[in-house]
Amino acid sequence: VSVCYGLLRPLDLIKPYRMEYAVKLPELHEDSLYTFWRKRETLPLIEAVKADDGILINLASMDVQPAFHWDTLSTAIRIITPEFKVMKKGKAQTVVIYAKMARGRMSRFIIKNRLTDPEALKTFEWEGFRYNPALSSENNWIFVQE
Repeated sequence: VSVCYGLLRPLDLIKPYRMEYAVKLPELHEDSLYTFWRKRETLPLIEAVKADDGILINLASMDVQPAFHWDTLSTAIRIITPEFKVMKKGKAQTVVIYAKMARGRMSRFIIKNRLTDPEALKTFEWEGFRYNPALSSENNWIFVQE
C-alpha cells in the first residue's frame, strides 16, 4: 500500500517519495489521503485476497490502517495480525522500532519461504521474538522477545 500510488504488487515500479496519509490536498476535495484511498482501496483489496486464499496477513503499521474500511475488510476476509512485543517488568509491551523491524523481517520470511499456509508464520523467529500461544488469539498472533 502506498500513500501516493495506492495498492501495489511486488514488481510495480514507483518513484521514491515521502508523503503521509494525513496530508490534505485541496485538489482531491477530500478530508485527507486516508479518506481518498479508503473509498478506492478497500474493495480491490478484498477482491485480491478472496482471489487467493481469503486470508490477509496484516503487517501494516498503525498509520496505514485508517486507509481502509476495517469493518468491511474483517467481515469479508480473515485478517491475521502479528504483533511484536518485548517483555518489560513482567508485561508484554510494544516497542515501535522493534515492531517495525520485525514486521519487515516477517515480510521477508514470508516471501523468501514462499509461505502459503498462515500457520507456518508461527515458526517465525528473529532476534528472540517467538510466537506466544498463551498471549495470542485466533487472529491476533503475538510474538514476544523475552
